[in-house]
Amino acid sequence: MTAATTQTVRVWLPAALAPVAARLGRADELEYQLGMAAFDWSRGEPLHLKQVRNEDGVTADVTVTGLRPIPPLIAMLFSEAVHHLRAALDNVVFHLVTDARGSALPDDEARQVAMPIYPSADKLSKWGKRVGVKVPELAPGTTLFGRIESLQPYANSHSVPSIPAQLTAFMGAGQHEHPLLLLQAYSNADKHQSMRLAHGLSLFQSDDQPFGSVPLAMRSVSEGEVILTVRLDQPLILESHAAVHVYRPDDVTTVAPGAELDHLHSFVADTAIPTLVTGGAPVRPALARQVRLHDTGETLQARVDYGSDWHSAKVRVQGDIDQAMLEAGTQPVPVLPVDDNN
Repeated sequence: MTAATTQTVRVWLPAALAPVAARLGRADELEYQLGMAAFDWSRGEPLHLKQVRNEDGVTADVTVTGLRPIPPLIAMLFSEAVHHLRAALDNVVFHLVTDARGSALPDDEARQVAMPIYPSADKLSKWGKRVGVKVPELAPGTTLFGRIESLQPYANSHSVPSIPAQLTAFMGAGQHEHPLLLLQAYSNADKHQSMRLAHGLSLFQSDDQPFGSVPLAMRSVSEGEVILTVRLDQPLILESHAAVHVYRPDDVTTVAPGAELDHLHSFVADTAIPTLVTGGAPVRPALARQVRLHDTGETLQARVDYGSDWHSAKVRVQGDIDQAMLEAGTQPVPVLPVDDNN
């Protein structure tokens, strides 16, 4: 990065917010670790299958005999990343309030400062009037209140899809939620219970089925479930793709955790924080996704200014997965055992 670019970073991001950029760098680290842990689980053959011969003697049911548990580390990584993304917004608002005040806030006032998230203008206005009694910098009509309002779900069109955009033609539009509502709901849910992972979501495809005839939506499977009936005299190649998913706070919708965090991180780093700090003016360059957080001898400001990678954790994970798959080469196709016990 050139000195001129570094200066651009320092112009739009106050030096006092360097810890927030470092916090986002930590979230990125967690997102990368989660992505690789989920990949390691998926490629470790977590789904165990066998063929159970039917009474007719010529067909067999392909049956799920077991599912390897998802490592709890993945839920912990998701939880920690959500915490840092949510806290980053509160950190920015707190800095902007104290900067406008020009002095530290008394404890009773400091406790009321946060990044509010409300689904309606009326609820946000009530919050602003209540908090504004002691913290006038957050009252309706102030510059900071206006910036906060511009990010609210009722005033902002950003949304996070539950399925990748490229699959909507085959699977439908899926569920869309505003990133702030998701971030708030994940954070609140995590205070009372651990993140819920969806176990064994798998996509099945046999080589005798034309592409498009099998639903692309991944579905849950359970031990003992019959996923396909085949003829024993007609060998088929059956592909199964198991992937870790996480339940959204509605306890119904399941999503890929890496993609979900990538959407939330992008909104916080590229939209919410610049809007709060600058009022929405374009900022260049964006905050680096990867920040050196370990013992390098650098100052915090230098770490934030230079970063170490502007590619998101999701992009880096996909690159490492592609490389791992390439190095793995062609693997022999396992033959499912046939069990004669019905």
